[in-house]
Parts: sequence; C-alpha cells; structure tokens
Amino acid sequence: MLAEVMNNIAKHAYAEVGGIMTIKITHAGPVVRCEVADEGSPMRDGCPPEGFLAEVREGELPLEGGYGWFLIRTLVKDLCYRRTGSGNLLIFRLSVKQ
Repeated sequence: MLAEVMNNIAKHAYAEVGGIMTIKITHAGPVVRCEVADEGSPMRDGCPPEGFLAEVREGELPLEGGYGWFLIRTLVKDLCYRRTGSGNLLIFRLSVKQ
C-alpha cells in the first residue's frame, strides 16, 4: 500500500516538479499506522479517488489506472486525507497478524 501511495504522490502531487515525502510508521499490537505527508498539489476534489476494478473481457487488455486506489481502499482501515496548509497528509491503518 505504501508503495502505491508513494507512486501516486510522485506521479500526481509532484508531477514533474519533484519534492519530498515524509513517512511515519508506528506499530502497536496488531495495527500499523502510516502517515504520509508531501507538499505537492492537492488531491482533485479534496479527497482520495474511489478507484475501481474494471471488468476485463477475454481478448482485451485491462485499462490503465484506477486500480491502485481500489486496492488501497480495500486493504486499509481509517483512510484519512486532509490538506494541511501547503501540503497533503494521508493517514491509514493496516491490520497485521502477530
């Protein structure tokens, strides 16, 4: 999930200008909490995309894009995004087995 989030920041928030991401990961019991901050462009419409899982018909290639946010939203808990001044903050939790 973290790799997909980082890829989205590089590709969309920073586009071609580049920038710094700050990642904070904490682990408490069966939960990993991730905070990812950047100073790139805000998310469109002020929230993370829903993402989708498009149907792929036999003999066709799958569409590009949209799958990452579908996976993120499916696998994480408590997804929270907010614009903080000139930056973005994305917080989510993952359950892990002990």
